[in-house]
Amino acid sequence: MDSSFMSDFETSSLHSLPIELLYGVLSRLDPKDLQVTRLVSRRLDTVISMHDKFLARPPFHVTIFVENGVAKISHNKLGHRTTIVQNFSNFDFKQWSRIEVSKLEIRDFETQEFDRNLFETLSKLLQELRKSRNFPPGLALNRLKVNSSYSEILKKLFDLLLPKTQNLLIDDCNLPVSLEKYFGKAENSLVHYRCLNSRSENDEESNSFVLKKFANDLSGGDSRKNFHFEVSGSSPSMICDFIQDWIKAENAAFFNIFLHGCNQVWRAEMGFELRLRGMEGHFMEFSSKTHANAHIKMVFDESSNMCRLWPIFDVPARTAGQLICYARFYRDF
Repeated sequence: MDSSFMSDFETSSLHSLPIELLYGVLSRLDPKDLQVTRLVSRRLDTVISMHDKFLARPPFHVTIFVENGVAKISHNKLGHRTTIVQNFSNFDFKQWSRIEVSKLEIRDFETQEFDRNLFETLSKLLQELRKSRNFPPGLALNRLKVNSSYSEILKKLFDLLLPKTQNLLIDDCNLPVSLEKYFGKAENSLVHYRCLNSRSENDEESNSFVLKKFANDLSGGDSRKNFHFEVSGSSPSMICDFIQDWIKAENAAFFNIFLHGCNQVWRAEMGFELRLRGMEGHFMEFSSKTHANAHIKMVFDESSNMCRLWPIFDVPARTAGQLICYARFYRDF
């Protein structure tokens, strides 16, 4: 059979599909395949353009920052070295309908007074994220220091982003909002949380809610879920609560916890809290009550005033019938 006839037949058959089925086919393609599919025919190009917000899009790392008092925006395609920087006010946000903002970074917003330009930048960002249906799983806030006049716009921004955020990194920030309400929700998918040298309303409560959220995830039945928790200024009681939750959990999940600012005073308070709860483990190891070969290891680094916790699993390294030799291992990040 003539190849040109077959090509016309296959194309016409594809075009005869109802729009719902055609969308179902397109939704299974990755961004590269979609770009090629656009070239097949005008109809396919039109269908993809009409539904591009709901189809796979190439991932980008987007940064919003202030330089010499001017808001700017940069785009870096995942896996590429080239970064394109433009003035925020001149950027054509229609392009966002064809890209996925996989990570959003907001940095160098520092002002002690109300700055209308900065406020309008955040408002525009919120508007365009909604319009393009971009809910980045990665959110990084660096040197975002603003007063209470920005609290309402930040609340709206966090209402949109935090329920879907998987990686939240907060460094050297002063946030006039409270974050703990976002971490108690079941739909929150957070697995990586870092908050260093930062302040927010009830920041200690926010850290506690995150750790409780991780503990609740342990009881959810998914032992494959891992998480990373790194904060400065955590209370010993909060850490003890987590240890008790982990050793009782049916699933001994992997995790990494880094605590900064753990000086001699903090270590003494931790020791007192452990004795108060009857949790004094051998060599700072706390055995699981549901897994005979699993326990938590706690290590202090005096040079950096850091405390680290992670799980250790002891497994037989030889076959049955031989002398048992245990090998220790843990998963690092």
